[in-house]
This record gives sequence, structure tokens and C-alpha cells, in this order.
Amino acid sequence: MIRQLLLRPYLLAEPWLRHPYWLVRRPAQVVALAVAAAWLVLPRRETGKGEPSERGRVRERRDELAEQLSSSPRLREFLHGSAIATPIVGRIWRAVLLRLAVHAETREQGRSFALRLSRPLDQTALRNLLVWQNHVLPSALPPDDDLPVDITLMLTNRSESEARLFDLFSTALMLERIRSVAVFWDEESAAGPAPVLASERELLGRRTAAGVGDLANLPSDTTREVELHGSRGGVKLLPLGRKYVNDFLKVALPGRIVIAVGLREREDGTVASEELEFWLDLLDKLYARNPRAGFVVLNCLPPSQWREWPAHLRFPRHQGLTLQDAICLAQFAAGYLGVLDIFGLAAHSAGRPGLYVPLEVGEPSYQDASPVTSKDRRIMVGSRDKPNIEAALARLVF
Repeated sequence: MIRQLLLRPYLLAEPWLRHPYWLVRRPAQVVALAVAAAWLVLPRRETGKGEPSERGRVRERRDELAEQLSSSPRLREFLHGSAIATPIVGRIWRAVLLRLAVHAETREQGRSFALRLSRPLDQTALRNLLVWQNHVLPSALPPDDDLPVDITLMLTNRSESEARLFDLFSTALMLERIRSVAVFWDEESAAGPAPVLASERELLGRRTAAGVGDLANLPSDTTREVELHGSRGGVKLLPLGRKYVNDFLKVALPGRIVIAVGLREREDGTVASEELEFWLDLLDKLYARNPRAGFVVLNCLPPSQWREWPAHLRFPRHQGLTLQDAICLAQFAAGYLGVLDIFGLAAHSAGRPGLYVPLEVGEPSYQDASPVTSKDRRIMVGSRDKPNIEAALARLVF
């Protein structure tokens, strides 16, 4: 009730925060600051009528004021202006608003998740982040909840993971449900900076919102389901990425049917020589069947594997496209060939026809699974067995 009474003065004062006459705007700014300060000192939780407070039965309230402040263009203009009263008033304003921004009720309960990665940051870890978003996260949230979440990721293999941190952020920012990612090397350092702005109770709630999962140990049933049937959406198609991809293809492969290719990578993010040679042989066979085809390998190559490539084969990561552009290319190309990593899952969720191979070697019964062909020309190969892959490629039509 008190919060609702406070919210009304702010709504009346907000339109006048940037009025040209100081006699009008200064009282409005004072009212807004007073409301924000009073809002912070009020109890954050209220016990319902007839509910004993010692039992802990409480009703969460959304922070309406924080939402109003974050969506106010006049307030942002006021804070970024050159004449924000005096330096002291400016510091007070920013401190109050920063404290509101990290207020425990600014975000709904359970919107922050702590994850651990007990393996090097590699191709499988990036794939697992998408699998976690699509198949594990929904079970930790209420039904029909599609709002974004915040991730705190603790890496345990520092020396092996630092080289691919940029790939981690690039991938996470393309996932639809992830709003922000904070990376730390252990739980102590993750909790270190936060107490300046958040209480220990808030921090405990954030760390234990959904437990601490491990991206290296997702449920085997989940990963098997993904390898056999792909995953549903979850990856954005960035407008700028699509433009860069379109410009690249016009120059590099004009007039060709472009097929994206994703291969297994080593821990450093480059393709192994034996993997590359196997797929190059398959691409040559496919090109012999369709001379209009053009292939773009989305992975990086080490310098030792560079040589003169034919006109129908290109490596866009070495020709100016970023990892995010390559993910957009996988969604934008006419088809896809290769493993179900972040590229393969993006292509599959976009409905690209092609050949999809498991990223990892599974159990013996899983390896022996026969290829599965869906009606939309997406062939899911249930194993990494080379004869199975070659047989599936012989039936592939673009």
C-alpha cells in the first residue's frame, strides 16, 4: 500500500525532470530522488494478512519503481547531462539508482543461475550452453515463462579456457534466453564483488536459485535426444550478421548453392587434419553430383593446414567473418553438413536441410543407430561411423 502511494508522486514528477525552467524541473528532481530513497528503506517483503511472520510465508512484490526508472528516457537524459546540480547530488542520484538496479526484487525470483564448467571451454561446452538453455532451463522455471535470465559461469580450467572466452561471450549473446553472462574462476571470486551492492541474503538466493549445474555433465538422455533429433530454436539471427553473410557470399561464391559445413574441433578451436581430410573427400563427391554447389567451412584451420583451395570451397572465419557471423551463416545457408555443435544446432533449428552428425562418440548402442531421415530433408545420423555418414550423404538432396 505504501509503495503504491509513493509511486504516484514519482509518476507525476517524471514528465518534468527535463523541463526548460529550473523552477519546474528542480522540484520534480527532488521529488523523484526522495521517492527513490524512501523506496529503498521500506521493507522488501510484506507478510499476508493472517499469515504468521515466523513461518516465512511471504508474498513477493515486483519493484514497480525500478521498472519505471529503467524505462524513463527523461531520467536517462537528466543523469547523462552535463549540469546535474552539483557533483555531490550527482553521486547521490547514481548511488541510489545503482542500488535500485541490484535490488533483490528488481528481477523475479529465480532469474539468476549459477553454472560450472569442469572441462576446458571447447566446442562441446559451447554446444552444451545452448542445450542447457533449451532443455534444462525450462524445467527450472514456471510454465510459459520465456523471459531472459542471467548466468554466472564458474570455469575450473583457467589456462585451457582463457583462449576461447571471446567465443563463449559471442555464443551466449546470440542465445535468446540469456540476458547476461558473468565469468569467474571459482565461487569465492564470484561472490567477492557483489556484496558492495547486494546483501548476503540476496547473494545466497542467486547462487542457489536453481542449484549449480555443470555444463560438462548434462543429462545423458538430454544430449542423446539432441544428437538424434536436434533442438528447438533458441538462437537469434542477427540483422547485421545476415547482412555481412550476404555480402560475403556475393563476393566469395556468386551464383552457387551455398552449403555450410561444421567439423569437429580440437580444444584450441581448430579442425584436426584427419577430420578435415575425411570431409573434404565427401565434399568433392557431393560437388561432382552438383557442380553448382559451394561450401563454406565454418571452423578455423591451423596455419599448417592451409593450401590452395578450389573455387567452390571457402573458409569465412579466415576471410573476415566472426563467430557470430558464422552462426548466422549456418542459419542462412541453403543447407548444412557436419556435426551438431553450435553451428549444427543453429542450422537445424532454422530448418536447413542437410546431414547432421553427433558431435561426441556415444554409447555402443547409440553408435550403431541407423540414420534417421525426416520429411524436411534433415538427415540425422545416429553415429559417427564413417560408412553410415557416407551412406546418408548418398541419399542427400538439396
